[in-house]
Amino acid sequence: MARKILCLDWDKHALRIVAARGGRRRLHLEDAHSHRIPAEVAADDPERMGRFIAQMLALHRIRTRQVVLDVPRDKAVITTLKLPPTPANELTAAVHFVAGRELSYPVDQAAVDYVVSERNEDGLAVEVLLAAVRQDVLNNLLETCRVAGLSPTNVGLRPYANGISVANLANTIQQQVLLIDVGPAVTEIDVVRGAHLTADQGAGTLGSGLVFSRSASVGVPFHGGELVSEDSRISSKAELSQMELIDEAHREVLDELVLEVKRTLQAFRATVGDPHIDQVLVAGGTGIEHALVDAIDRDLSLPADLFDPTARLGVNEHEAPQLRSFSACLGRAWTLAHPDLLELDFLHPKQPVEKHADLKRNLRIAGVAAAMVIVAAGAWVYNDFRQLRGERSELVEINKQLRADLVNYYELENLIQGKRTWEEASRMGIAIEHLLRLTEWAGDLNEPPPGGDQYKDYQKLLVTDFSFRESTGTVTLKLLCNDQETAQAFARRIAEYQIEDRQPYEVERLGSWQPATGSILDPKFKGQTDLTIKLVDLVAHNAGQKERDKAADKRIKELKRAGI
Repeated sequence: MARKILCLDWDKHALRIVAARGGRRRLHLEDAHSHRIPAEVAADDPERMGRFIAQMLALHRIRTRQVVLDVPRDKAVITTLKLPPTPANELTAAVHFVAGRELSYPVDQAAVDYVVSERNEDGLAVEVLLAAVRQDVLNNLLETCRVAGLSPTNVGLRPYANGISVANLANTIQQQVLLIDVGPAVTEIDVVRGAHLTADQGAGTLGSGLVFSRSASVGVPFHGGELVSEDSRISSKAELSQMELIDEAHREVLDELVLEVKRTLQAFRATVGDPHIDQVLVAGGTGIEHALVDAIDRDLSLPADLFDPTARLGVNEHEAPQLRSFSACLGRAWTLAHPDLLELDFLHPKQPVEKHADLKRNLRIAGVAAAMVIVAAGAWVYNDFRQLRGERSELVEINKQLRADLVNYYELENLIQGKRTWEEASRMGIAIEHLLRLTEWAGDLNEPPPGGDQYKDYQKLLVTDFSFRESTGTVTLKLLCNDQETAQAFARRIAEYQIEDRQPYEVERLGSWQPATGSILDPKFKGQTDLTIKLVDLVAHNAGQKERDKAADKRIKELKRAGI
């Protein structure tokens, strides 16, 4: 059953969308749209770019949510690695090991994938094409898709996708092709080795055959024009391919592009054993492509033509100009239509499955094996040291917190003990103050009446003892009286006493009158009794103390549960 395929590709100025169906080695193109990115939308801003993509998909009523993307050449590292004959179960580990020396940044900060580009007669890999992209670049693409409401299933490499497109053209079989994908800001130049097909492979391909790739920062300004009418099945920028270069600025751009092609050929011939180029294909939608074909044919004496996938796709040849800028998107679509294709996928890169010890034993080069052991040991020691240093920092921070909590605990404990000491002293002060007042009143009853002889003995009441109960807030006085009325008068004075309209005392109990026969103090004291007085303020203080003690106990329990 044919599966839905949605491919996106964009640069600083244009978004390209391909919707297709693929399966059983066939690709059916449904829609291909190219849109100029508005000036206020930065292509590397996930929020704005994501919203712009969502708007364009809605415009064309494309509801497929799964999407494949690619990473441009200028944001990826591509290199060819020569390896000793390596079996498949050790290949990924070998590539990752060697990649550590090829990248300018740590391997763990990148997504690394590869394809086998050459095998020996025993089927063992001896050469791979390595591609790596920084994790932050990959995360930016994924975040853009999230904002657009899309779910990426594959993130490939634009030069590799271009190679797939070239390999699917009938006239490139068994040829070495130079593909120039002209962009408004960056031009990608790739060398692709055409597939060697067998009878049972039919129109399929074994891979892109990408052998060399570089990018050139040459800006090609648009001549103008926007989208053609949206009723067209395939829409693109205004038809620019037949426009002539009309000013000197465009001639300078053309000269720069030809110079970059020459530099690419020089670099390619310096790194490979078979430097010949059978033909040149020019892709892109800037309007300069026709003139570039003529310039390459004239200045480099190489057969050049425009990229035209219409025959392979089975669409009308008049749509070739609009499809010229879709080489990467179509390559990604062809990859998904052929599940047996070798491909790069930064979203799900191949991961080593073998231990380094196995890799060391089977790599045939002693120098690489020894270097691997040294690097692995150094990495182990460094990682162990870094882990221990991190644990020490965590323990130091925990210790600081414990020390701060302990200080808080002792400060709180000191406050609690101080509060209790103050309360005890306060209670004693309260009792002494009241006892002084009560004894003074008892003395007042013994004062002579007005006009009486002050030297005559008028003593009627004597306090012989007292007791103070802090818990109940009461004072009990033992009284000697000359009669019961004197004791009652003393009790009334205490009960009626007020301070600022408030009564500080309550007479709790006046004991029964008992004869005091044979008093050793004075025979005139006829009887004795007990008077119990309640100190109102102290009773109220004691009642509130229970709640305060509960609060203090609760805090202490919390500190203990916290381990302090």
